[in-house]
Amino acid sequence: MALAHLDEDMWQQIGTAVSDCQLTVEALDRVVTKIHGEPNPDAKALARLLSKPSMHFRFAVREDGVTDLTRKIYRSNCSMQTALAVVNV
Repeated sequence: MALAHLDEDMWQQIGTAVSDCQLTVEALDRVVTKIHGEPNPDAKALARLLSKPSMHFRFAVREDGVTDLTRKIYRSNCSMQTALAVVNV
């Protein structure tokens, strides 16, 4: 195996980074679903137009959480890039 020389701890850290990233993406998905709200295909055009300001309000309420989650995703990406660099060396 070409990557057998890597320590077991390294693979464990890679697995942890992937798991953390997956949990963060799932959390972000839940927040975006709360912001967007449940789609209502039967809503009239006026109701859909009026829902946009309320969606903006829901985003403003959760903006800090969205920012935190996007930062976590960025850090997970950096962690995975570092692990990839180690694997490629």
